[in-house]
Amino acid sequence: MEKDKELQVTRLLEASVALEEIRNGNAEGSKISLWGRLLVENSYGALGRFIGSKTPYTGTGIFVLTVIICLILAYGLRSARIETDETKLWVEKGGRLEEEIRYTDQHLHPDVQPTNEIVLHTTTEGNFTASLLDHLDFLQKARALKVRHKYMTYTLQDLCYKNDFGSTTVDELDRILDHLNPCIIVTPLDCFWEGSLLHNPPKPVTPPALCPNIPNITWSNLNVTDLRNCLRDNYFQFNSLVDEGLVKAGVEGYITKPCITNTSDCPSQVEEPLRQVLYGGCSGFASKAMKWPEQITIGGAAFRKRKPGIDPQALQTIIQLSGPSTLMKKFNDSHNSYWNLDDYKEVLTTWKTKLIELMDDYGDSRTRSTNEEFYVWTSDSASRVVELFSNINPALVLTGYILMLAYCALAFSRLHPVKSRANVGLVGLLLVVLASSAALGLCSYIGLDLNATSTQVLPFLVLGLGVDDMFVIADAFFELESKAEPNTPIKRLLSNTLCKVGPSITLTSITNSSGFFLAAIIPIPAMRVFALQVGIAIVFNYFGLLFGLPSYLVLDTLRVRGKLLDIFCFIPLSSFKCCTPIARNGSYDLDTLDSVEESVMSCSTFDSSTGTKSLQKESVETIPIARKGSVVGSRLAHGSSTNSLPEEIPSQFLKKYADEKSFLTYFVVTYYSPCLQNYAIKGVIIALFVCIFGLSIYGATSVEDGLNLVDVLPKGTPEYGFVNSTLTYFAFFDIYIVTKEMDYAHHQKELIEMYRAVYNQSKVVKDGSTQFWLEAMINYFVNIKEEYCAAPHETTALKQTLLAALIKAFNNSKTYIDISNDLNDCTFSFVETRDGTNVLPENQFYRLVTLWVALDPVNAGTARPEFQPPVPLWSPTVMGVTQLAATGNVTLADPFAFTQIPMYVDNLQTTEDYKNLIKEIRSILEQSESKGVYAYPRGVPFTFWEQYIKLRERVVVSCFLILLASFIAATIFFMSVTGALLLVFMLALTAFEVFGFMGLTGIRFSAVPGVVVIASVGVAVEFTAPLIFYFLKATSAKEKKKRNNKLLNFFVYFYDVLEINNDRVHQALEHRFTPIFNGGISTLLGIVMLAFTPFPFIRKYFFFIFLNLLIVGALNGLVLLPVLLSFIGPPCQVSWLLLNVIKIDQDVCFRSDQFPSQTKIRSIIQLRWRYHHLRQINLQRPLFNYPKV
Repeated sequence: MEKDKELQVTRLLEASVALEEIRNGNAEGSKISLWGRLLVENSYGALGRFIGSKTPYTGTGIFVLTVIICLILAYGLRSARIETDETKLWVEKGGRLEEEIRYTDQHLHPDVQPTNEIVLHTTTEGNFTASLLDHLDFLQKARALKVRHKYMTYTLQDLCYKNDFGSTTVDELDRILDHLNPCIIVTPLDCFWEGSLLHNPPKPVTPPALCPNIPNITWSNLNVTDLRNCLRDNYFQFNSLVDEGLVKAGVEGYITKPCITNTSDCPSQVEEPLRQVLYGGCSGFASKAMKWPEQITIGGAAFRKRKPGIDPQALQTIIQLSGPSTLMKKFNDSHNSYWNLDDYKEVLTTWKTKLIELMDDYGDSRTRSTNEEFYVWTSDSASRVVELFSNINPALVLTGYILMLAYCALAFSRLHPVKSRANVGLVGLLLVVLASSAALGLCSYIGLDLNATSTQVLPFLVLGLGVDDMFVIADAFFELESKAEPNTPIKRLLSNTLCKVGPSITLTSITNSSGFFLAAIIPIPAMRVFALQVGIAIVFNYFGLLFGLPSYLVLDTLRVRGKLLDIFCFIPLSSFKCCTPIARNGSYDLDTLDSVEESVMSCSTFDSSTGTKSLQKESVETIPIARKGSVVGSRLAHGSSTNSLPEEIPSQFLKKYADEKSFLTYFVVTYYSPCLQNYAIKGVIIALFVCIFGLSIYGATSVEDGLNLVDVLPKGTPEYGFVNSTLTYFAFFDIYIVTKEMDYAHHQKELIEMYRAVYNQSKVVKDGSTQFWLEAMINYFVNIKEEYCAAPHETTALKQTLLAALIKAFNNSKTYIDISNDLNDCTFSFVETRDGTNVLPENQFYRLVTLWVALDPVNAGTARPEFQPPVPLWSPTVMGVTQLAATGNVTLADPFAFTQIPMYVDNLQTTEDYKNLIKEIRSILEQSESKGVYAYPRGVPFTFWEQYIKLRERVVVSCFLILLASFIAATIFFMSVTGALLLVFMLALTAFEVFGFMGLTGIRFSAVPGVVVIASVGVAVEFTAPLIFYFLKATSAKEKKKRNNKLLNFFVYFYDVLEINNDRVHQALEHRFTPIFNGGISTLLGIVMLAFTPFPFIRKYFFFIFLNLLIVGALNGLVLLPVLLSFIGPPCQVSWLLLNVIKIDQDVCFRSDQFPSQTKIRSIIQLRWRYHHLRQINLQRPLFNYPKV
C-alpha cells in the first residue's frame, strides 16, 4: 500500500482525553482550544458532581430549594400592575417626547383640558337627507343623556365645554347669555338650521323686559340683530364693547342657514343640493370665530374631489366636554362644595359610558333598517382598548399549557412502564412555569409593570423558549445513561451530561437573553418592558433548569433503578402481572429493557407470598454487532470480507450502536444525513437558499414603516369599526405648537415667522379655521384704530373712552387725553413695525394682553392659547374703561411659561407622510431656537409616529450588538473564531430573512416587529449553535505524507477534507438533530395558541413573524448549515495520528504489505473511543480485548 495514503475518522472527543492523547503523542491539535474547553467543561462537570453527590439528599435539597426560591419570587405577581395608559406605553421614556409631555402636563394639567368625544356615522349613498336626520336624531338623544351622582343630575349642557361671552353690564342680558351659552360641538349639522337644535336651552329664555317684540329666545329663533338693536336702544348701560366683540366673532345664530327639510319651523328654505352646502366646511354659532373644516366633519375622497352627484360617505361630530377640574371649579362655587375631583371624573366617565351604550342600542337598530353604522370614540376609548387588550384569556392559556404538557410527556414516554420518563417532561415543564412566574414576580418587584403585550404574548413565548433547554439536558442524560452500566454513579452521569451540554445551553441562553435585552433599545416603553421581561424570564429558565432539572434526574434515576412506575412513582413494577424482562444468569439487567432482541422475555407472574416469579417462557438471543439500522452495522456492512471483525462482541460494549434508535434519530442516520452528503443535493440546497436570499432582499426593500391601527383591534368591535372608518374617510388631526418660557415681548417677530413657517407646511390645513393668538391680538388693535378712523362720528362714547385709555396706557402717560382733538387726527397707533411685521410695543405687551383677552373674549377663546400663568381678569365695563382712561393702569399679565398655537393637518396617508411632517416641523422649531424662540409640537402624529424617525437605525444597532455579543460568547465556548464567525453569519442571515418575510407578506415595520427581528438573532442560535458546537468537538484520525505532485496533493487534500467534514456533520446530526427538532416543535407549540387570539395584531405581528422565524431558523440550521459545514466548516480541534494509534494497541496488528480498509479503521477507532468514554464515566468492569484484524 502507498505510504502517502491519508485516512480520516471522526468521533466525539472530550477535552481531557484529547489532551492526554496529545501528551502521549497519539494525536495533535490546538492545546489552547482544548484547555479552554476543559476549563468550561470542568466547571459544569463540578456542578453535576455536586448535584449528584450524597444521593439522593443533595439532589432533593437543590430541587426543593429551586422550587422554593421560584415560589418566593413568584409571590410578587400578587402586586403586579397592568399599565393601560397609552401615553406611558408608547412614548419613549427619557426621550424628548416624554420631556415635552411632562412639560405640558406641568403647566396644563390633563384634568383642566377639554376632551373630545367623537361620533362617526357612515351614510348610505343616495339617501343623504335621511342620513343627516339620523345623525341629528342620535345627537339629540346624546344631548338628552342624564347622569345622576350623589343626588345630583347632570346633562350634556352641564358637562360640555363652553366659551365665555364676557359681561355686558346688563344683568338681564348676562342672564340670557348664560342660559344661551352653547356647548362647543363641531358638527356638519352646523351648516344647517337644524344645528341649532343641539344648542337650544332646556327651556326657552324669557327676553328682556324692554324688548316685548322679542319672543322667548332659543337658538332656533334667535335673531341676533334684532336683539342687539333692542338692547342698544333701550339699555343705556349696555356694553357696546362686548356687543362689538360678539359682532366681530360673527355671533349671528342659525336663522339665516338653510334647512335640511322644508318644515313649518324652518325659517330659511334650501334651494341647492345639500351636499353643496357642506362644501368648504361649516361654522358654529360664531361664524367668524368657529370654522369647522370640511376635512374634520365630512368623509369621502370622491366627495372632496367635488365629483358631481357624490354625497359624503361619512359624517363626524366632535363633542367637547369640560375637564373635571373645570367642573369642580364651576359647580363647587354654587353647590356640591363637598365633592372632590374623583366625583366629577366619575360623572364624566358615566356620561361617556352612556354615550357608548346609546351607540350600541341606536346603531344596531339603524344598521338593521338602513345599513348605516354609528361609532363612538370617547376620550376613554383608548384606555378601554388597552384594558381589553390586557385581559388574559384563561381558556387560551390553559389550552396552550395542556398542549405543551402533553407534548413534553409524550416526548419522553416509552412503552416500558419503568423506563418511560414522561414525569421528567412534566417536571421540566413545571420548572419552566415556576421560573417564568418567578421572573415576572421579580419584574413586579422592580417596577416593570405588565402591559397588553406581556399578558397576550409572554406566557406562550417564554413557555416555548424555556423548554428547549429541558430537551437538550434530558436527551443528553438519557443518551449517556443508555451507554453506561446499570450501577454507574449518578454523579458521574450528571457530570458528563453537563460537560456535554452545559456550554451549549449557556451559549444559547446568553444569546437568547441578550437578544431580548438589546431589543430594549427600542424606545417604545411597552415593547421595551416586554423585551426585558422575556430576557429576564430566559435567564430564570436557564438557572431553573440548570439546577432543578439535574436535581430531579437524580430522583428519577433512583426511581428507574428501584423499578417504580413512571408518573405513578409510588407503585412498583412487581405489583403488576405483565411481560417482565429477565436478564441472563437470573439478574435483572436494566440495559436490556428497551429492545426485545436484547432481552430475555418471559411472561411471569409475581407471587407476593413467596416473593418469586413463575416463568412461563424463556428465550435467549445474542446481540449481533451489525444489527440492521445501527450505525456500526451500516459501516461494517461495506467492509472487506477478508479482514472482517468478529461476528460477536460483548453487548455492553456495542450497546450504543446496537440499541434501536428513536424514529427521528433512525430517520436522520439512515436517510436524512446520507442524503445531505450527496453533492448533487448539496448543490440544489445551495441554489434553493440563494433564491430564498434573493426573495428576502426583494422583501426587505419593500418593507414599509408603520403600524396599521386596524390590526390592533378585534374585528366586530365598535372600536375596530371606528378606527377602520376613520382611516377610510378621515386622515385629519389637530396639532399644537407649544411655546415655552421666553421673552415673548421681545421675540414677537420671531414667533410670527416660526408660526408662518409651520403654517406653510404642505399638510397643514389653510382654511382659516385656526388662528395664532399673537396675530389675532395684533389684528384686534390694528382694526380698532382703523374702524374708528373710517367712521369716527359713529363710534360710541364708551369706545372713544377706551381708545383714549389705550393711548394713555400705550404712551405710559399720566396726562389727560382730549378725545375730540387727540383721536380725530388718527395719528396714534397701538402697534409697531419691525422689518415689515406688525408687533406690539415691548413695554406694553403684557398690559395689552390683559386688555385683549377682556375685549375680544370669543376670538381669545377660539384661539385656545391656554396662557400659563393665566391672564388677570379685567372687566371692560363703563367703570373699568373710565378708570383705565383716568389712570392708564391695568394689571399686567405675568410672563408666559406656556402658550400653544392650534393647527389642523390633513391628507396623512402613509407613514412617510407622518415622518416628513414631523421632520419638517421639528426642523423649523430647531431653527427657531437659535433666534430665541423655544417651542415643541404636540399631538397624535408626534406622540405615536415619532418612533419611526430613528427606528430602523436603532434596530440595526441592536442587531449589530447582539451579533457582536454572540461572536464573543461563541468564541469563548467554541474556542474557535471560525466557528463563531459561521454562527454569526447564520444568525444574521436568519434575521435578514425574517425581515424580508415581512415585506413579502405586507407586514409593516414598527417597534413590535422590530423587537421580534432583534430577538430573532438570539432565537436562531437554538438551531445553529448546538450543531456547530458538536461539529467542532468531532475528531479525525489520519496519517500525513508528502506528495511530489503539489496540484494532486491539493485536490486529494480537499477531497479528504470534504469526507472528514461529511462524517463530522453526520455525527453532529445524529446527536443534535433530535433535541434541536424537539426544541423547535416545543417553541412552535408555545406560540401556536397565539394564532387563536381574537386580536389580529397578535396574530399578524407576533405569531406569523415567530412562525416564520421558526421555519427559517430550522431550515437554516438543519438544512443549510450542515451543507456549509461540509464545505467551509472549521477544522477539528484534535486529530488522531493513525499509525500511532495502531502501534499502541498490542492486540491490533496489520501486515506490513497491506493497509486496512477505511471502514475497518473507523470501527477500531470507534472501539477505542468507546473505551475512553466508558473510562471517563467510571465503568467498573474489565475492558475486553480489542479484536484482531
